[in-house]
Amino acid sequence: MKRGVELKFHRHCTLPGEGMSSARVVNQIQGGMTPDELVAGDSSQAAIVLEGTQAPLLRATVHRRDGNRTVTWPICHNKKERPLPDDARIQEVIITRRAIADSWQWSVSFLLRLPQVLPSVEEATACGIDLGWRRVNNGLRIATVAHADGSHEFITLPDIFLRRLDRIAQLDTARDRMAEAARAVIKALAWQEAPEELRPLAMRALRTKREEDLHLLAAAWRRYPLWMPAEVVRLSAWGAQDRKDWQEQAGLRRRIGNARLDLYRCVVKRLVKQYGLIGVEDVDWRNIGRRETADGKPNDIAMMTAQMRNLAAPGTFLIELSRAAVSSGSRINRHAGESTWVCNACASDGVLTVVAPADRSELIHSCPRCSSCWDQDVNAARNLRAAALASAPVPAPVLPSLAGRKRMKFKGLSKAGDDNEDAGKGI
Repeated sequence: MKRGVELKFHRHCTLPGEGMSSARVVNQIQGGMTPDELVAGDSSQAAIVLEGTQAPLLRATVHRRDGNRTVTWPICHNKKERPLPDDARIQEVIITRRAIADSWQWSVSFLLRLPQVLPSVEEATACGIDLGWRRVNNGLRIATVAHADGSHEFITLPDIFLRRLDRIAQLDTARDRMAEAARAVIKALAWQEAPEELRPLAMRALRTKREEDLHLLAAAWRRYPLWMPAEVVRLSAWGAQDRKDWQEQAGLRRRIGNARLDLYRCVVKRLVKQYGLIGVEDVDWRNIGRRETADGKPNDIAMMTAQMRNLAAPGTFLIELSRAAVSSGSRINRHAGESTWVCNACASDGVLTVVAPADRSELIHSCPRCSSCWDQDVNAARNLRAAALASAPVPAPVLPSLAGRKRMKFKGLSKAGDDNEDAGKGI
């Protein structure tokens, strides 16, 4: 600021193709309101309006510099399928706009406050969860759960996720190939004879090599149909096909994200309901995804496993686990020590045996001390469960009631000496 730098702000665009920025409207309800008051329309800040047989509308007040405005959106409202708790109070109504390909997607979320906290489950049982990603025959393994009874469970994204990911890659390759062919045709034209409006758009499309810039050029070129009519028709046909592929790509990414989030939420809801103590590995998943390490060296893991890591999204699983644990009262123990290469069979006997295999990519390993074979993900999950149990607080010993302790205390004092007993009788 002192050097006179220029302030830059995110621009909220009116058209999807101009920047593709997202925006949101947040309405804080003073004192909160009940779901019935939301549907009844008692609040001027936000309400769901039901007008006869027409589709329900979400009405909200938007605060602007030039005054307050009331805006409405059509909303899919079904009290039976997505009910709000009757005893909850709505604190905030958040309306979000996201860019999906060349169109907007609107959504609304409600921040609720519940009157009571769910009771905490006991920490007598614990489980361990080893997060990661591994390609297996039936999909992509993203977590391994070690249960309290000694069994284990694999959390796997089905193979349909990988097929959709391959389809996205195919569409990406096809779009790049067709866009490069369109640029080759554009580059060969005599742009010094083109209309003045088209020249900077064409130079930008050739320089940036972004499909969005080609779309802007095609839209502007249609206003000059007499200049190179064959090329403008060809570019318009390319734009129509590219838009269809673009929308298919965005739809597949959205379906992958929604299905993955639903799977993760179902899994963590079941785990926090069953266990009061959950052990996980203390890993910063953001650093794993960076192209360079902290010392400036290339991060080979991020480059080699970027596609599978983005699909697995272990950080998303951990976020959902933390949220579910807070609501259920479960505790998450983050273990910062070794877990993968420590033999869990030897550790249960009190012996620390670290297995350092020559090829760490192999799934099955054996311990040289106890000759036990184990899956490295299962071994890590069991070690995380043992670390969580070791960190659990020791239960306090059961003491007698307070009244009983007082009687025992006074009984001992009365027998301490005859002088005290005689003095009591004299009083």
